Order: sequence, then C-alpha cells, then structure tokens
Amino acid sequence: MVPRGGTDTTSLSFKDTDLRDIFRAISLQHGVNIFLDNSINKRVTVALNRVRVIDAIEFLAAQNGLEVKSEGGIFQITQPLPPSPPPPPPPRVPGILFENGLLSVDLKADDLEKVILLIQERTAKNILIISGTTGTLTGKLIDIDFDLGFTQLLNNNGFAVQKKNGIYIVSRQEYFVGTQGTATKERSGPYWVSAKDSLVSIDVTHAPLERLLHDMTAQLGADIVFYSAISGTVSARATGVQLLRALDIILRNTNYAYKITEGIVFVGEKANKNLTTTKLIRLKFLTADRAAELLPQSVTSLATVKAIKEQNGLVVVGSADAVEQVRECLSQIDQPVAQVLIEAIVIDYDVSRGSELGIQAGVLGSNDTISYSRQGMLVPGIDMSMKGDFINRKLKQIGTINLFGKEVNIGRLGQLPADFLMSVKAMEQHGLANVRSHPVLATLNGYKASLSIGTTQYFLLKTTTPYRDQTQVLLQETQAFQTIEADIKLDITPYVGEDGLITLEIKPDFRTPVGQFSSEVPPTINRRAMSSTIIVREGETIVLGGLVQESESETRTSVPILGSIPILGSIFSSSNKDKRKSQLMIYVTPRISYGEAFHSAYALPGSDE
Repeated sequence: MVPRGGTDTTSLSFKDTDLRDIFRAISLQHGVNIFLDNSINKRVTVALNRVRVIDAIEFLAAQNGLEVKSEGGIFQITQPLPPSPPPPPPPRVPGILFENGLLSVDLKADDLEKVILLIQERTAKNILIISGTTGTLTGKLIDIDFDLGFTQLLNNNGFAVQKKNGIYIVSRQEYFVGTQGTATKERSGPYWVSAKDSLVSIDVTHAPLERLLHDMTAQLGADIVFYSAISGTVSARATGVQLLRALDIILRNTNYAYKITEGIVFVGEKANKNLTTTKLIRLKFLTADRAAELLPQSVTSLATVKAIKEQNGLVVVGSADAVEQVRECLSQIDQPVAQVLIEAIVIDYDVSRGSELGIQAGVLGSNDTISYSRQGMLVPGIDMSMKGDFINRKLKQIGTINLFGKEVNIGRLGQLPADFLMSVKAMEQHGLANVRSHPVLATLNGYKASLSIGTTQYFLLKTTTPYRDQTQVLLQETQAFQTIEADIKLDITPYVGEDGLITLEIKPDFRTPVGQFSSEVPPTINRRAMSSTIIVREGETIVLGGLVQESESETRTSVPILGSIPILGSIFSSSNKDKRKSQLMIYVTPRISYGEAFHSAYALPGSDE
C-alpha cells in the first residue's frame, strides 16, 4: 500500500544539496511521512520533472545506495545492512602420517607443541619438550625413517632432538652444543626465549648477548637497531616480565645501554649520546633536595641527577639502566615520614602556698621503665623526670584527696585525663598554679620543634669617660639603650623508632625578670633551664621537674614622721619578710601520625578534638 501523498506528482531541481534536505522538502510539500537514518550524509544534484513522489523517493534512494521501506504510511529510508562476513576457514590440521615405521609430514608454520602431540598420537612414541621451548615447524617429508626424519625436521627449524632410554627430548639447538649444531650429550646450559601477551620469559646460560636480544625482540615483533657490534655473554632467568625490564636485566652491569623510541629498540655502548634518556621521577614523601642528598654515590655516579623543587622530583639523565637504578633506589628511601604531634603543658606551682594548704603528693620510687632509681614528690617538690607508667603506678597508690572541698583523684594525674586542664584551672584560681604555656607543636621525625614566647626589655646604659686637657680633667657622659631577653623557649626533637618508641630531646629555657622594671637599672633575670633525652611510647606522658625558684621580699610599715626618726623609728615601725618558692613542671605527650588525623591528649569532655 502506497502511503498518503505517494502518488502525487512532483518536480525536483537541486544542485549539490544535502540529501536529507531534499527528502525534508518532499515531506513538507506533499505531506508525506518520511523517516531518515541519522547516519545518512550525502550531497546530490538532481533534476526531475513531473514524476510521482514515490518514484522520486525510490530513485533518490537507489542512486545513493539506500533502502526504502513503506510501513504504516511512513517511508523508512535507511542504510543497507553490511553483508555477513564469510565463515572462518576450518582450522588447519597439520598433515602427519605414520605407516610401517615411516613418517610423512606436511607442515607450514604449525605450532611445535601441537605437532608433537599429534606425532605422539600417530606413532605412540615418548616425546618430551624442554620447559619454555616454543616455536613453529615448517617442512614436508614423505615415507622416511622416523628417527632420521623427526630429527632432521626439528633441526631445520632450530630445534634439537636427544634420544635417551627410548625417550625423545626436544629443545632449542642452543640447549645442547655439538659439531654443526647436531645434538650431543655435552650440556652448556638452557637457552630459551618465549614471548606471550607482551611478556618475556628467558632462561639462558652463557648466551651471546646479540643473539639473545635479537630473538627476544623478534618474538615480540619489535624492531631492533645495533649502533655497534655487541659482544659478550650473559646468564639470566626471568619469567613474565615486560620488555623494558628484560632489557634492564640483560644489559645491567655491561658496557651496553638501550633506548626505545617509537617502538624501535636501539642498543649500543653506554658512551653513545644517542642512548641518553631523560626522566622526571616525582617524589611522594621526601623533598627533592633531601632525596638528592640521600642517593648513594654508587648510583649518582652512573647518571646526572638534579633536584626540581617546583615538581618535587629529580631529573635523571643517563642510560636507561642507570635511570632505572636511580628509580629503584628512590623507591626504597621515599617512604612515609612519621609526623610527631607534641603537646606540652608548662605549669609553675607555688610550693609555699601548696604546702600551707596541705597539698602534698609525695611518691618514693624504686625503678621506673627507664631502669634507674628516682625519688621525689609529684606536687610539689619534683626533681626528676618520669615516664607515664611510673607516674600512673605511683599516683594510684595515693588515691583521692580533698582539695578545696572537692574530691580530686590524684591517681589520675599521671594519665592526663580529659579534665586535667580543668583541675589546673581550679588551682590557678586559688593561686596554687600558673600555666606558663600550653603549646601544641607538630614536626617531622628527626626535625626540631621550637617554641619561643617572651618580651625584650630595654634599659638605659650611661657611661662616663674621663679625659684630661692642659688645665683640668673633664668627664664625658654617653647613653645607649641595651636589651635583655625575657622569654620562654622550648625545643623538642623527636626520633621515631621502628618499634613505635619515641626518643625525645627536650631543652626548656625559661627566663623571667625579677621585681619591677626600671629603665635606669638593668633588670635581674631568673633563668631556669635543663636538657633531657628520654624514651617514651606514643601517647605516654613525660613529666619534667626540678626547676625551683626562690624569692624573698620585705615589707616595712611605719607611723608617719615618727617612723623616720633614726634609731627611735624602729619603735614606731614594723617589717615583714615573705619567702616564696615555686617549681616549674613540664608535661610532654608525643603522638605519631603517618598521614591520619591526630587526637589531642588534653581534649576536654564533649569537645570535638
């Protein structure tokens, strides 16, 4: 049935017009439903006068190799289906015949293993193939003695045959060495090269380098160019390695180098500049400068190595095997670097007031985890450094005390519980403690973390210099400002061991001025410093103490006027001497991270830390 509008008469005149536009014009002019395949993309020139629409559509489709179908009142114009591919030829079966002890074969590049299996089936002979021996067989023999024909067939295709105890052993000719390639019992060593799925397997002993390189690239279908004669032998064994890795194994520690450009393998002496390779090796954890320093001289002497800070990598220029050795060395040293988060609390305890209020927490120790004896008092009066488990063990023996009407578990202080800072704040409010610093420092393993907080004080230094002229002595006075540093310094250097132990070098140095500052008098600076090296596990707390400071002040009150009378003034006045003693305590807790998030040792309850 012809779709509506198909029998109308139409005239067409188009020059170099897209075929889709022509069909679209016919559809609009005559109300014909036309469906076009999106893949149609042709330009035509046509002139038709007074023809039926259906004839024009079929003519245009036929001239352009298209198919037209009419279904449901719609012209469907599509590309013709491609012809079905011819059926694949039947698999080739190697021609092998064995009758009356005579062998006939007709082979053309047939797989060695497949041929051997068929010969075994036809002849009932015991035949073994040396592992890794692969290749093809080509040849034609008619009615020939089996031993002669079988041996000659394999020899002509590069294989050797050895018969022992009725068993035929097939290998490459290089596996057995004899006169003119004939098989003998003198064994030099295995020689076989196999390439499958772009992977190379080799097992050679004293094999000529040039022959090995040629066979390896030939089986991979790669081209090879020798810049110079290749001499020497090599013994190597590798299974399923990429070509680059195989070349590196074979040529390393020889005088030859290789380079692969556009799929072509170039081989020659290492001194040949055409074989120089340049490669940027990006680093993951080390800095470029640091990595360049760590490379041993035995590796850097083989190639030129330059650090590129912008890329955090090393540019290596040299032979391919030298570049590979640099890459292998970097893979060993470019490992994740431990980061150490050091949380410290520096507290100045007022020993005098603490003693008056009865805050005594004495602990007498025998041996702690550092394995030497300590003794002293925790709060106040500590003159020692102790590891966390020692503190925990001793403080648990003390238990709970009553502090300002509140029960405080002293046994928990060594563990630095979540409310440790809250307890310190309570002591601050009563004048028993003063938190001098609460730093949180992060540094890399082996690098020093430093904190310095303080002020610089100035005082006026006056200098009088006498000099004499002809008649008198004159005095010349000069003035200059001098500075004195009053600050808190804390240097901590961590060293992380393989077993998770951390060695800490701690050097606190605290300088504080005494009394009121005067610009005319140099201030007195009290200094409390120490140096300690300790070993601690991650998360354990180290307590450093023994930094004691004593101060004495005198207050005098008197009756006005009467108190100033010499000798008698003492009757109308009074004086009061006040001695103070304070002790500086440092709590240090290290934590290790290899990229994961840190967790604070002093997080308050309900905080997000």
